[in-house]
Amino acid sequence: MTNLIQQLIAQSIHHLENNSQAQAENLLLRVLQIEPKNLPALEILGLSKAKSGNYPDAIGHLKKAVKINSKNPSTLFNLARALSDNGNYLESMAFFEKSLQLNRKDLPCLISYAMTLEHLKKFDKALAIYEEILSGNINLADIWLQKALCLKLLQEYDLSLEAYTKAIELKGDYPEDHIGKGNIFMELEEYEKAAFEYERAISIRPNYAEGYSNLGVALEKLARFDDAIKCFEEAAKLNPGYVGAYLNKSRVVKALGDMDAAFALLEKAIAIDPLCAEAHYEMGSIALKKMSFDLGWEKYEWRWILPNLPKQEMPNKPLWTGGEPKNRLLIWGEQGIGDQTLFSSVFKELEGFDKKIIISLNKKLIPIYKRTFPKFEFRDLADPVSINEFDEHIPIGSLAKYFRKNVQDFEKTNFPYLADDPSRTTKLRDQLHEPKKMICGLACNSTNKMLASDKNFPISMLSPLLQLEQFKFLNLQYGEGGEKLLELGQANNTQVHHFPDIDLFDDLDSVLSLVNACDVVLSSSNTIAHLAGALGKRTILIVPYETGKFWYWHEINHHSLWYPSIRVFTQKKQGDWSDVMSEVFDFMGSLSFDR
Repeated sequence: MTNLIQQLIAQSIHHLENNSQAQAENLLLRVLQIEPKNLPALEILGLSKAKSGNYPDAIGHLKKAVKINSKNPSTLFNLARALSDNGNYLESMAFFEKSLQLNRKDLPCLISYAMTLEHLKKFDKALAIYEEILSGNINLADIWLQKALCLKLLQEYDLSLEAYTKAIELKGDYPEDHIGKGNIFMELEEYEKAAFEYERAISIRPNYAEGYSNLGVALEKLARFDDAIKCFEEAAKLNPGYVGAYLNKSRVVKALGDMDAAFALLEKAIAIDPLCAEAHYEMGSIALKKMSFDLGWEKYEWRWILPNLPKQEMPNKPLWTGGEPKNRLLIWGEQGIGDQTLFSSVFKELEGFDKKIIISLNKKLIPIYKRTFPKFEFRDLADPVSINEFDEHIPIGSLAKYFRKNVQDFEKTNFPYLADDPSRTTKLRDQLHEPKKMICGLACNSTNKMLASDKNFPISMLSPLLQLEQFKFLNLQYGEGGEKLLELGQANNTQVHHFPDIDLFDDLDSVLSLVNACDVVLSSSNTIAHLAGALGKRTILIVPYETGKFWYWHEINHHSLWYPSIRVFTQKKQGDWSDVMSEVFDFMGSLSFDR
């Protein structure tokens, strides 16, 4: 290396130390004009480009440096980190691993490697790296925090709490750490403890808008709605541009039944962030609840970019916009089985089209739909339909904007719009028959993890119902909920009949026959309610006041708009099941054998 090159490199380092990046890079480029394979110049220039966020150029220079010397762990690490920072996570892995083979004690490299593993959702491997680091130095507070976050993503909540506690012990009180700890308690549904951590964060940083917002969410879960609203208002006061504060307050005032106030808050959120998908979608939900279908269906399309839902790629073909299909049409299922059943109420109206229609649904539904709609071709939703098999497409949830534009359009649904296997249903009904008794199917749980605590009433509250002598009870609930129903029957000296040879989770065709064998069904908001409604079966549906109640359970004279055979019983107050269950028992007690 000549004296001139040494001098230019030294000057470039001096410029970088004084934040004169442009001058430094010009000097380094001069070096590379003179000596294109100068390793220090390539590496320093690569680091400078990475610092300014110009990762493509950084990667180019660092790859040249690695090509010259592939045994330098520092150069390998710098390239790996630039690739990772640019989102090239998979490509970066080989360079991280080569660097660590040469120097396993490089702490920054180990940390960046672990964080890249997290980006690749390899949380167990990332956790192993954090534990390796801590085995060498147990007092690294930031690594305990990273370990806590990783354990949370692995849903190891108790271990995550231990890691947060250790980090706080080492690092002292930082509000963000208490927020993280509070978030773990929220996952564990220990809302009092979560609120304590959020309050601790606020006590450390009194102007912490996020702390107030998180505290509000915990208080909301504790049904302290007025206090929650005050927290959201304080968050918005501290940070008027904090969209989350308006979204959270909107959700609570909506839970209290004030739809207009909730709508106005969503408008404020959209004014701050016009692309806030959650605000648009919630606005659509309110519009649909109020049967304002034009606005409701328009906003419902924002579901595709909701942050907490799995992303679903649209086929690269034109969207069908209603009317006669130009050629072959694909209707593809989305969301859950209940949603697919709900929106399939318009299928009968598609039978007038001459073009080929392919419909992809959850495979559990396919035997039912093949029987009901022989004109259509049904496919398993898990197996994508080839792009060459259709010309236009539409997600099933978007059909309603063309076929259900007003309340009168719902009168077009012909019930039942699903066909059971009549021989199987007759056989089951004969097995269940008991003179002068009505068969009452019970399905009391939803397994929707996000909403189950709001949607599900305590099964023990059915005890008085099981004393009604005019009913023979049938379990329609799969899993733990079904086991609890059977146990409740035994505790009340009442048999809840169960068919052990029918898989209530997977065999929906047999479940449909079970439902149709009943005289009446009592259910929370779940798949059974949708199947019963599609059959036109008399159904008692028990739903929460607002939170956990889906927009499609509109009521007209206490009956569902989508499924008129369903009588909807709604909580009088969020979280309080006592009044609504009393109404249900009175109504059920008034029913008599009428077959």
